Amino acid sequence: MLRIAPRLALTLSLALLCQMLTIVASAQIGQYTVNLRASRTMLLANGRDRAIVIAEVRDATGRPAGNSLEVLFQTSLGTLSQSRAQTFGGIAQVELSSNVVGVAKVTATYRGVSNILEVGFTDNPEEMYQGTNYVQVSGGSYIAYSTTEIGRAHV
Repeated sequence: MLRIAPRLALTLSLALLCQMLTIVASAQIGQYTVNLRASRTMLLANGRDRAIVIAEVRDATGRPAGNSLEVLFQTSLGTLSQSRAQTFGGIAQVELSSNVVGVAKVTATYRGVSNILEVGFTDNPEEMYQGTNYVQVSGGSYIAYSTTEIGRAHV
């Protein structure tokens, strides 16, 4: 049986504990994911239209990472409302706008984990249309449908 002096045992225990903590800390790095989405993916390049860019940070188990985590945002085109945002429930968000036509590549980063989202800016309002360009209406004895386009009602 090996006998270790109490002081030496304490030193060895602390060294092993520090080594284990270092291993755990380094295993945590990279175990986050950053999912990125925008409220709109095409906007007018007029400086007034804005998209809300949302970064969702999740931990290794897939759960929202929590509150008050700092997410860094960058863009290749346009202006962000802020370059850093705090999470609430794992979600951080900023606004994006631009006066320049083109595609903005927005990057969100948390602890070295990044994701990129593209948001387009155009000077043609028709390019902003997202969705189908038809509607199908069917029914029994009575059908009514109306829409408004630039102040004029169409029935």
